[in-house]
Amino acid sequence: MPMTRNIKKVWLVGLKKIKYSLMALLTWARFQKIGTTVTILLVGTETKNRKHIDWELYSSMYDGTVNKKSGIIVILLPSVKSEYYTCAHSSEKTFYPETTQWMSIDSREEYHRRYPYLPERIIDNLLEPNAFISVINWDKLTPDILRQMIDNAYNSRATCTYDLSRPMRKKNG
Repeated sequence: MPMTRNIKKVWLVGLKKIKYSLMALLTWARFQKIGTTVTILLVGTETKNRKHIDWELYSSMYDGTVNKKSGIIVILLPSVKSEYYTCAHSSEKTFYPETTQWMSIDSREEYHRRYPYLPERIIDNLLEPNAFISVINWDKLTPDILRQMIDNAYNSRATCTYDLSRPMRKKNG
């Protein structure tokens, strides 16, 4: 069960000590000389405008010879909370017992309406049927839910087909 130990490490180190800084978490992983198999994107009001976020997402989605593609989870911070959520894996529907009817979204405009602060690269891949990215609000997270989402993203990462057609951002804004 080494995966469980790593999940606890991500939860304790990544979310308690590092808090809201995705860049610090990714930098920490590099300095620890560990590859990432799951990328957790914490979305705030300025996330979609940052070139380094786009670069990290591209790197997480790219299946290279050294660094393989990662599973991706999107967590909406309280400043960008949405009444919507996206479950890329059927087991995640249990996180929302109040929801009885599920629907698929197939338009960029609808994703922009539901998630106005998501980076375009994430929206590209929410539209891609074989890119399994889940979106959840921060206040819905518990250690057990996060653990299940990490396991799901980890287990599906090799079969994800990410859309990398968008050029990488050259500047912020």
